[in-house]
Amino acid sequence: MSHYLTIKNAIINKLLSINELKAVYPYETGSVAGYPFAVVHRFNVKGYWIDAVTNEREWHFSVRIFQEMNKEAKGAGPAENTIDSIADLVFDVFDNDWTLGGRVDLCQVSGGNSWEDRELLMRVLELEISVKKIFNTQ
Repeated sequence: MSHYLTIKNAIINKLLSINELKAVYPYETGSVAGYPFAVVHRFNVKGYWIDAVTNEREWHFSVRIFQEMNKEAKGAGPAENTIDSIADLVFDVFDNDWTLGGRVDLCQVSGGNSWEDRELLMRVLELEISVKKIFNTQ
């Protein structure tokens, strides 16, 4: 399996360990199992040569966590509270395993809130998960 897929699957499994998330998807989907749910997608990767044989590779994954505001009559305030609580849980789960079980050298999370109209009004937690791994090319 590629480094990208190994890391993406490790991120998905970390998110699946958060009981408050109803589902985690590896791509955007129209049909969801419930709210809140997460989507792991959009990534970019960069490589930096540290010396002639050592490369530090850095991946950036986008994670979006959606909580609807009107279908379950949650409203903006309760939906925002749900997203804020999920944010703490996401940071905790990655802080407690910042090497993704030894798959990478460093994993860090950053992000903030927004809203979106996805046929329903949504509160959205927009996260970026940055992952670094050093490779010896010899």
